[in-house]
Amino acid sequence: MNSLKEKIKYYYFYFHLIIKDFKSDIKIPILKRINLLYRGFTSEKLYLYNLKNYKYHNYLSDHQGSMARYLNDPFSEIVSNKFIFSKLINSEFKIANLLGLVYNNSFYPNVKEKLKNILLSNKYLVCKPVVGGGGEGVIIIKNNGVNKFLINAKRELNLSDTCNLIKSKHNCILTEFVQQGKFANSLNPHTINTIRVLTLFDMNTRNPFIARAVFRIGTKKSFPVDNFSKGGLSSLINLDD
Repeated sequence: MNSLKEKIKYYYFYFHLIIKDFKSDIKIPILKRINLLYRGFTSEKLYLYNLKNYKYHNYLSDHQGSMARYLNDPFSEIVSNKFIFSKLINSEFKIANLLGLVYNNSFYPNVKEKLKNILLSNKYLVCKPVVGGGGEGVIIIKNNGVNKFLINAKRELNLSDTCNLIKSKHNCILTEFVQQGKFANSLNPHTINTIRVLTLFDMNTRNPFIARAVFRIGTKKSFPVDNFSKGGLSSLINLDD
């Protein structure tokens, strides 16, 4: 850490790591928890990484993972900002269609439709924060017909209240809902179940390669997302076949 800015980042992420860990429902002895946090790991990693039998240095810590986002500086904002990222790669890859941006209690459409028309013309929609991860703040909106909309399968609102709910979300994007395939749907039809692929760069061959792939499966606890930090499951995918 050569600069004041780097030191601030370092301790900022450490503070949030501690807060996050003490909010978790993982029950371990306090001294073991402190030892894990000292090394930059949250309590769940004791079991997930089997740290009773394996060395800490074999794994990237949670704190290191948080700091890793700055490896892309000065372009970190492009990767972490879902609105900018969608705009950037939309012309190159097929992604969920970006329908609009919510900013300062106002909706700015990305298509030639007003918010009410977008809601009425789509069976499902997704509203999620521009910045952030872990499934925090994600809302799945289902059009229940007759100007009624189901929010995260829990409460039903009319058209006007649904518009107000979306506008009340600070710095969010509204996107289309991507229907998953039959196999993914068979794992849990109530959540979006996704494949995550980790690619690394081989410095010797100068080629990228797939290091690991997992299938993330949502649960009742993680609903409506499949995020592991929300209680979702993660299953290894055999890279050979």
